[in-house]
Amino acid sequence: AAHIRTTLEATRGVFVEFIIRDVYTVHGNLENPRRAVELAPKYPENRLNLIQAYLKWGDREGARRELAALEALWPDARTNFVGVAWTASWADWERRLEKARGKLGRRSPKS
Repeated sequence: AAHIRTTLEATRGVFVEFIIRDVYTVHGNLENPRRAVELAPKYPENRLNLIQAYLKWGDREGARRELAALEALWPDARTNFVGVAWTASWADWERRLEKARGKLGRRSPKS
């Protein structure tokens, strides 16, 4: 907790964002994002977090595996997470998906 307090004091007056993915993986512990995928495997946020964690820690194979799983569930997720309440989430998820594809040398199916 002291390191968080130090960071907040050092960034006083500056917008700081703590992302759950980063909190989970700050020490290379991937169990929490993996567990999130186990608990809600069809929720895109969970798989995106795990993909990003794998990339952060250099596990490209794990990231590729999760990307394939995410791409397989994407069409169903598009029909399950609908409406105005999900608009911002979809914009974020699509941006992060394209970024992950780029890092893994994958092209968007739209291309």
